[in-house]
Amino acid sequence: MNRASIMKRLPALLMLLPTATMAIDLDDIMGEWAIDSESCQHSRLTFTIDQMHEALVAEGGRWVSLAAAEFSIEGDTIVIHASAGGGTTQQRLQVITAERDRLVLRTGDEARAEAVGTDTLELLRCPAF
Repeated sequence: MNRASIMKRLPALLMLLPTATMAIDLDDIMGEWAIDSESCQHSRLTFTIDQMHEALVAEGGRWVSLAAAEFSIEGDTIVIHASAGGGTTQQRLQVITAERDRLVLRTGDEARAEAVGTDTLELLRCPAF
């Protein structure tokens, strides 16, 4: 293939390259997650097939829900729809990495990022009990 032929096909080839925004699927995030394997023993964040998100803690030999909310997926972003004080708020988490055992999220909330000292959260998949 000569240079002229390659240059002719280049625009079509560029269309096949992945874009910066990835679309995620529910299967990519579904499961129970924690910041490390030790944390899996006492706290977890969950994303379920029925599009519920929960924060769980181990208490008295069982899992107790601290908070629960519905979520939706918009492209590469998880949108958590939480009800509080008669209103609804949204937390948007951009999925940076979605692997079988690792999930990296970035918050778009600057105040929250400043409060916790980072705008990213790396989670590891917890084993099922």
